Amino acid sequence: MTSAIVVALARLASGTGVRWVGCSPELKQRIFFANHTSNLDALIVWTSLPEAIRQKTRPVAARDYWSAGKLRLFLATRIFDAVLIERKKVTPGNNPLD
Repeated sequence: MTSAIVVALARLASGTGVRWVGCSPELKQRIFFANHTSNLDALIVWTSLPEAIRQKTRPVAARDYWSAGKLRLFLATRIFDAVLIERKKVTPGNNPLD
């Protein structure tokens, strides 16, 4: 329910539309990426996916940004199910390449 509200608000605010060119939305392994023009890129890509695919998609995002504040952390962990990557204090125990 909460993710449906986030999707509706993001689509309304951004005015984005999706054209699947050269492929169709299928439930198979893929990598989606954005040019990172803003902090909303991952949100826009995520909301553009059909619900069945969105439920299986896990954005990869910067831990320092998405853990700064309760709302961002809630969105990252409870709505987007994001994989949060440490990029400021990388140690052998939290190395994103491992």
